[in-house]
This record gives sequence, structure tokens and C-alpha cells, in this order.
Amino acid sequence: MKAWGLWEERSESSAKQIEGYAVTDFHIEQQYKGNYLLLATIDGRNMKYIIRKGTQEHDDIVKIGLASMTKEIKKELVSLYFYTLEKKLKVKQ
Repeated sequence: MKAWGLWEERSESSAKQIEGYAVTDFHIEQQYKGNYLLLATIDGRNMKYIIRKGTQEHDDIVKIGLASMTKEIKKELVSLYFYTLEKKLKVKQ
């Protein structure tokens, strides 16, 4: 199943420091409609980002394969989506 990209590897349970935030439990899940969910717990808050079909990131995940994604790639996605979103939210306040 792992070779087909159907194996869901469980998330990172130990805390990682990414851009000064404590990140635990980060992983990617595939939804039934083909979208992917990027999930992480950041400083104790559960965060979710939907990677939709037709985006470059979705195509990259399909190309690499969900089971073949390294921890580094997942950390880059967490950093890209959650921290840029956090910065935008702080600017609006």
C-alpha cells in the first residue's frame, strides 16, 4: 500500500521548533474528493489547511506520493502555509 501512496504514515509526535513555534502532530491526509489536508498542532492549537486539486502543491504531492513525502517537505509546507497565515492575521488585528 505504501508504494501506491495509500499508506498513511502517522504524524510526528515529538515537538519540533519551526520559526519559533512548537509544532507537534504534523501530517498530511487525503480526503475522499482528492484534496489533501495539512494538519498540525502549533503551540497547542489545532490547525488545518486544505490543499485543493489543481494547485501546484497538490500536483507535487501526487508526483512525489503521499507515503514518500519526507519530514522535511512536510515541515516546509507547515512553515509556508501556517506561518504566513499567522503573519497575515497579526497584520489585520
